[in-house]
Amino acid sequence: MKMNNINMHSFLWFTTRLCMVQAFVTTPRPSSLWSTTTATTTSTTTSPLMGWTTYATGVIQTRRTPSSHCFMTSSKIDVEEEEGTELWRMGRLSKTVATPSQVESLVVYLQTVFGSSDTDALKKLTTPVKVQTTPQGLRLLFVPNEPSYRDNNNNNKKEDDDWGANANANANANPPKETKKKKKKQGGVEFQVESSPQLTVIVRRCNMDDDTMIREMSEETILSQLQNSIQVWKKEQNSR
Repeated sequence: MKMNNINMHSFLWFTTRLCMVQAFVTTPRPSSLWSTTTATTTSTTTSPLMGWTTYATGVIQTRRTPSSHCFMTSSKIDVEEEEGTELWRMGRLSKTVATPSQVESLVVYLQTVFGSSDTDALKKLTTPVKVQTTPQGLRLLFVPNEPSYRDNNNNNKKEDDDWGANANANANANPPKETKKKKKKQGGVEFQVESSPQLTVIVRRCNMDDDTMIREMSEETILSQLQNSIQVWKKEQNSR
């Protein structure tokens, strides 16, 4: 009689567990997991032993491809910490092959909007920039903050004063050998306007080396201001 009670308890425990597993497996999944989009994919894996199904969802970041119904396309490229890395581009800014006058108009416009660190487009940057114009656009080179310059100048002045005092105390003392340190590149962003096959603006990193710190916040601010500026230029072109 005691053995029968044990077997009955075991049977009830096993039956309860089996019902819980079946309820979990047969519960409908949200339809969003199965939606077919360009950004979301769903995969299923079934265990041959237990009969359970595992659901996995992932997001794929892809570059947007031009569409026949799209007048303008843009994309943000995966970020890599190296010279010449393409950060962003906006293409199809012209309905046909870009003319030299269109290229010149956009280059001059961008050089005007971003031509100085005091312009509205660059005032929000946390890192100051030095602007260099190029035939196809411009380069925004990051520079150290002003306090860093002041601190370095004060330190250099103190070192010069100390060395001068020691030199006067000992006329035979040899001055220390000057060692030139390689100037560290601070990074930057380059705008380049191209005309093949249609008017396109490409943004790349520049002024980089192995020790350059990536200023992602400043890059994002610059890209945001650039997008707004291009939209304004487009409206001006369409209104003519």
